[in-house]
Amino acid sequence: EEGIIEGEVQAAQRILVEIVSRRYPDLREMAQQKAARTKSVDALSEVIGLLFVAPSEEMVRFILTTPPAA
Repeated sequence: EEGIIEGEVQAAQRILVEIVSRRYPDLREMAQQKAARTKSVDALSEVIGLLFVAPSEEMVRFILTTPPAA
C-alpha cells in the first residue's frame, strides 16, 4: 500500500511540473520545488486544480509559492 501511495505522489508531482512547464516554461524550476515540497496526493491534487484555472503567470507564481492550507 505504501508503495502505491508513493507512486501516486510521484505521478502527481510529475503532472504538476508538466502543467506549469507547458504554460510557463520559465517557472519549471519553481514547479519542481513545489512538487518536491508537497508529499500528499490530496495537496498535489489541490495545487493541480488551481493551476488548471489560474488565469495568469502571476497567479501561477502565487500558487507555487504559497504553502498548503493546514
